[in-house]
Formats: sequence, structure tokens, C-alpha cells
Amino acid sequence: MGPPGRVARRTPEPELPEDADGDHDGGTILDHQVAGLRDAGLVTVSPWSRPDAEPAPPELRLAFSHGPVVTLERPVLVGRAPEGQQGVDSQLVAVPSPKQDISRTHCEIRVDGEDVLVTDLRSTNGTIVSRPGQVPHRLHPGEGTSASVGSRIDLGDGIVIVVES
Repeated sequence: MGPPGRVARRTPEPELPEDADGDHDGGTILDHQVAGLRDAGLVTVSPWSRPDAEPAPPELRLAFSHGPVVTLERPVLVGRAPEGQQGVDSQLVAVPSPKQDISRTHCEIRVDGEDVLVTDLRSTNGTIVSRPGQVPHRLHPGEGTSASVGSRIDLGDGIVIVVES
């Protein structure tokens, strides 16, 4: 409310152009107008929307032998009862281990460029990483190794994780 004795005036609504579609206010460029503006050189196209721009890296997933499939968007901690560190945004995936062969927090799996980094978190019985066409590699406690699409990560107790794209 304004000072006493002043009357509030309402600002008139802007007039819409005759070719405005629906609730279009006339101030926004519509899809069907972009091509003409681009051809006239009045609009540039972002390099992110260009067809010749490099594609995003493939989305990586972890397929667990007991059923779940997890998208590898952030570090994944796997174990019987995994616990993350405070302040670290990790995804926790609990796996069954009837023989208790798998440690509480057994390994960490994270994106590392175009590959995946698998780190044994000082598990009791170790982690075996098998890359396609290579001899399986048993990780020492605390050791990390790269994996790629098609790699198999064996935690023991029948739990195998396959890296997929």
C-alpha cells in the first residue's frame, strides 16, 4: 500500500501480437521461428546442441548376481552391511553373504574417466577382478585396479558384479 492520498495505478497488460500461440507473451521465440532466425544469422547454436559435438560417455551400470542393477553415478560401497564415510556421497549396496565370506564394507567401485576403479577396502577374503580377455587379478587389501565394461568383480560367497554400459 502506498502513502495516504495516493491512488495505486494498475500497469496495463502488454498487447499480444496477433500471431501469438495460446498463452505465449510475444517475447519468447517459438520453435517454428528459430530456423528462420538461424538462417538469417541472428541466432547462434550452442556447441552443446550441435550434432557434431562429442557424445556424453556411456552410462555405466553394475549388475549384481543376486539381482539389483545399480547406475554408477557416484562411488558405490559394497558389502554385507556397508557403511559410508561422513561427508562422502556414496551409494551403499548390501549383498547377502550366508558364509560371511564378504566383509561388512568389502569394496568401493567408482567411475574413473571412461573406466571403473575397483578398490578392495581391506576385506578379509579379497576381491577378484576379471577383465575381458585377461587373467583374473586378486586385489591385495587396500589395492585398487581399473575395470572396463564386461569386467567381473567376484566378492566371494557367490556374489559377482558385472560392469555394463
